[in-house]
Amino acid sequence: MKNTPHKVPNLGKKILKLRQAKALTQEQMAILLGLSQTAYGKIERGESSASWKRIYQISEIFNIKPMDWLWEGDEDKNDKQTLAENERKLYEEQIMLLREQISYQKDEISRLTELLNQKSNYTKTN
Repeated sequence: MKNTPHKVPNLGKKILKLRQAKALTQEQMAILLGLSQTAYGKIERGESSASWKRIYQISEIFNIKPMDWLWEGDEDKNDKQTLAENERKLYEEQIMLLREQISYQKDEISRLTELLNQKSNYTKTN
């Protein structure tokens, strides 16, 4: 894989499994990556190389970090379990971000309520 700095074992198979787990077609993946279906198919079959840029694009499509799937054990590990673990991690990260957003929004509501009360009190006294 000349464009990839290090050879990633079974890269095409790993991409295929990710794609199938999300029920995407090769055509849909090709569109998401800005490739022809033929070019995408060659990557998936291991006939063509994938640059790191392309690997990061694929990772973004599946909302997982490249290291979460690139270097996972090959065919001897349960890929479904790995995907489930990655999805769990993703959901946990999203929940944490949502909690932070909720906390921020509550603080913002309190601040704005206080400002409104101050303005109301100012208006009443003047």
